[in-house]
Amino acid sequence: MFRSATGRQVKLSGKYEEIEDENEREKYCAVCGVKGTKIFQTTMLNHLDVSHWKRIDDSFRFSGNPDCDVLYFSNRAGLYFFQDEVKTVYGPKGGGGERPVCYCLGVTKEMIRHEIVDKKCCDSLKDIEAYTKAGTGKWCFVTNPSGKCCREYLPSIVEEYLSDLKSSAPGDELSSIAADLDMTAPKQHQVKLRVEGMTCSSCAVTVKAALESIGGSAVQVYVPQNSAVALLPAEVTGKEAEEAVTDAGYPSTLAEVGENEG
Repeated sequence: MFRSATGRQVKLSGKYEEIEDENEREKYCAVCGVKGTKIFQTTMLNHLDVSHWKRIDDSFRFSGNPDCDVLYFSNRAGLYFFQDEVKTVYGPKGGGGERPVCYCLGVTKEMIRHEIVDKKCCDSLKDIEAYTKAGTGKWCFVTNPSGKCCREYLPSIVEEYLSDLKSSAPGDELSSIAADLDMTAPKQHQVKLRVEGMTCSSCAVTVKAALESIGGSAVQVYVPQNSAVALLPAEVTGKEAEEAVTDAGYPSTLAEVGENEG
């Protein structure tokens, strides 16, 4: 018999009970009968209350079925975590309030709708990534309850709102929006920073994350040389890069700026 994290009995679905192979059945959610995906303990620990940490092992799976209330389950342990027993809301599962999409950059479904339907500034997945940075995060393994990037479901959300816009707008409105957009790749510039206080690979990870948080890409951090190099969007200055790294705990000064359009 399966129980939820708070002791509720888990009702088995007919679809689950039809699975005859016991080894195969272990991979399926008993509530909806849909196969789950392996989930790392590290991911779960970031989304569960500390009182549940000792109950987590490597047998758990993630239920991505948007019509099922289960988020994590282990048939081996007989333990299920429903969405209301997990600290973080998984956007595709629905529910009231704003629905998270990109957990790394703090983008919600409502924000994407605003860009497409209200502001009419985006008419493609590429535009949404450029305007909101959704799908460009680096910490999905930790921040997203699924342990995966939001790009798994981001395209379907964009298409949903584009369809809404097409059905409500004059026939040629979308083409005029596209004509007004600069569809070329964004201009970037390269910065090189002198970074103080780095002693190990963990320091490098922090510096890299600080630069990525302001839109940096192709970030390289060199601990022995006390330096870091990154490509920044045209609108982000070298001074802002200095401040971002310094705020992360590593005093930084601008060493070099170069052009790299692409």
